[in-house]
Amino acid sequence: MGLGILIFINMTSSKPLVLCVDDEPVILSALNNQLRRYFNNHLTIETASSGEEGIEILDELLSEGRDVEVIVSDQLMPGIKGDEFLTLSHERAPRSLKILLTGYASLESVGNAINHANLYRFIGKPWQEDDLGITVREAINVYWREKLIAEQNETLKTLNHELEQKVRERTRELLQKNEALEESIAVTVSTQRKLIQSEKMAALGQLVAGVAHEVNTPLGVIKSSIGYMIKSYDHILRDFTRILRVLKAREMVLFLRMIELVNKEFLTTKEERDLRQKYFGWFAENGLHLSKISADCLVEMNLPANLEKFLPLFRHERAEFIIKAAHSITMHEKNAGHIKLAADKADKIIFALKSHSRMDQTDSIGRIDLARNIETVLILYHNQVKQGVEVIKKYPASVVQLDGYADELSQVWTNLIHNSLYAMQNKGKLTIEIIDSHPEEVQVNVTDNGPGIPDEIKDKIFNPFFTTKPVGEGSGLGLEIISRIVEKHMGRIELESTVGVGTTFKVFLKRSHK
Repeated sequence: MGLGILIFINMTSSKPLVLCVDDEPVILSALNNQLRRYFNNHLTIETASSGEEGIEILDELLSEGRDVEVIVSDQLMPGIKGDEFLTLSHERAPRSLKILLTGYASLESVGNAINHANLYRFIGKPWQEDDLGITVREAINVYWREKLIAEQNETLKTLNHELEQKVRERTRELLQKNEALEESIAVTVSTQRKLIQSEKMAALGQLVAGVAHEVNTPLGVIKSSIGYMIKSYDHILRDFTRILRVLKAREMVLFLRMIELVNKEFLTTKEERDLRQKYFGWFAENGLHLSKISADCLVEMNLPANLEKFLPLFRHERAEFIIKAAHSITMHEKNAGHIKLAADKADKIIFALKSHSRMDQTDSIGRIDLARNIETVLILYHNQVKQGVEVIKKYPASVVQLDGYADELSQVWTNLIHNSLYAMQNKGKLTIEIIDSHPEEVQVNVTDNGPGIPDEIKDKIFNPFFTTKPVGEGSGLGLEIISRIVEKHMGRIELESTVGVGTTFKVFLKRSHK
């Protein structure tokens, strides 16, 4: 007859506890016997013969961390009266359910207990045993139900606060990166104008369209991702607020764990189809009636095919909405990842442009990483070489350094690479080799498999204003300028070319200018 309480008894390691206070020993004995009988001894009963003793026992129990579910008190007792004792008890244990048990209580004492002790019920003497048992049982149920709700509310508040904090932090990071990117792009645009106006960097004018394309590609990704995030932000907050109402605390933990398992790796179309079929098979095995839209959401989230631990979510009556909400949040995070990748790519291009276009006003010599100096130029030519040119790099395993002027050497590689691509009409094989075998100098070979240079003009190609390009496409100063740069570095440049086979420019540079 007392089994209705077991649902809450199982939530604590000890039996429910009832504190009974009455100045008459026979009453305390009757309460003890009747309650133990009603609850089949699944109940702990503490007794006190006065309000003062009851307060001492209550303080001791609370200090031990015990839950005191119900307090039953007589009204007329020596010293502290029942309503006063319940008021003091309420100050110490506000969640405990208080029952006033007496045959002589005045309306004033009952009203005082209701107003100041949150009185659960008043039972007159003599009482009915079943009435007493039912009242105590329901009071215990109320105690644990209210405690569970309070704990769930605290959990939800904590989860909500953590999510809001993460959203604020990620939004702030995205705004900072976007501002930094816009600032970098503004610097790049200004730098490009200066490069185009410089005759020394005339070759860069041929790259402007390609560089603009390379910068615009990550910008397009950023613009698209931010646009989606702005549109979805309100929906995510609204859906998450509804999720907080729909899911219980344990389900909410599963929901957050599911989001953490999202795989951000890109899937091919075939991989998406295979994963979708696995989801449908898993739905069928577990009797889940989820729509194709839900399966598509799970595919985009790229969750593991083994989802048994999340069955409570997929069997929830609002499963479709739960999956949609999780998908919205993960897509928000994926777009943030796309923005980061695009920003890194744009930053790499911008760094190459800045390094290539820097004008050394101090005319000071510095230590140069030769491979890195060449790579800066190749980054700028990426849009042209990726169309139909195979670039072969033969660099030593160790870093090769030499004394020189980084911006001027960049101009050497820019001109040689530009001429090779022009000769091959952007289709062929370009080989760049660094030979680090001489103790005093380093050799760089730039080789193409273009049509080659006829013998009759080999002696003229380094002359000022000599060019084989159509009018308007070349000034004839490129090779003359780089030959002067190489001489400034106490080096030399040599040409090897065979018609129908290709051309190699060999640049020899001193390691040290001391």
